[in-house]
Amino acid sequence: MVRNHTNLRDEPEGFPASRLRRGRIGTDTTAVQGFDHTVDAFRGTPRGDDPGKVPVRVDD
Repeated sequence: MVRNHTNLRDEPEGFPASRLRRGRIGTDTTAVQGFDHTVDAFRGTPRGDDPGKVPVRVDD
């Protein structure tokens, strides 16, 4: 039971955070260039085209 181990509650949060900072865990990111491609970028996510984050870079 989880409630029997409340002393370990912070451990799962600290485990990935420290590894992300050291670069031992990465994130999947697919960047899309141009505001006009925003809709296409987000339509691909549910299909599995982009497994992680999809930032859209817009031109100034």
